[in-house]
Amino acid sequence: MLPYKSVEEAHDRITSTIIFYGDTPVYIHRCMFTHEGPTIFYHPLPVQVDADLVPIPVQWKHAPLTDPKWRANDLLVGYVNKTNLLCEYITRMPVRRYKQGLCGDNLNIPRKLAYSTARLFPDEGFASMLKGEYPSFKEVIKTLLASHSVNPDVSYKKAFHRQLAVSYSSAEKMLLHYRGAPIGRIEDGVVFLTPKNYWIREFLESQNLKVQEHEERAA
Repeated sequence: MLPYKSVEEAHDRITSTIIFYGDTPVYIHRCMFTHEGPTIFYHPLPVQVDADLVPIPVQWKHAPLTDPKWRANDLLVGYVNKTNLLCEYITRMPVRRYKQGLCGDNLNIPRKLAYSTARLFPDEGFASMLKGEYPSFKEVIKTLLASHSVNPDVSYKKAFHRQLAVSYSSAEKMLLHYRGAPIGRIEDGVVFLTPKNYWIREFLESQNLKVQEHEERAA
């Protein structure tokens, strides 16, 4: 449930941002007083945008401001999978902003992914990231191996968790990435961590990954 005391406050805090309605990430179009009372107009992601990155007019859904399904806290972000078998890691900016929902003011988005938050509104991978929907670790490995066998000159990367992704290339083979950085290699489905990254073993095992330690090679 949202904590706002007036429709004006809600309008200032969440209009043109992304929050949740139940388990669904939604784009907030506007907050206004209607004959039904304080009302929020929204659309579930993905939302199409025009050339100026303005959401294309659609049949906006609406719900009361006081609906307990609204949620603007604990909006988790992480890896966004793209359709070309690449992924990028999004972070929240550790600063206080007036806008409470997700928007360009509080998201750090890699330029390779999108140069504007609005570019992500139509993206299925962005919506899946917000909902925490990812392929399994085994599915990711299978997909990368199949793609690499067709075009071995291309580097691929795909996430299976908001904080975890796998990359594969002819030069580096298969690597595990955590929060945007490589932390170990993968062989036959087993993650091999260097001693300096062994602190993450418990988290990886909680994701049902097999983990072993290996010594770093001398340069």
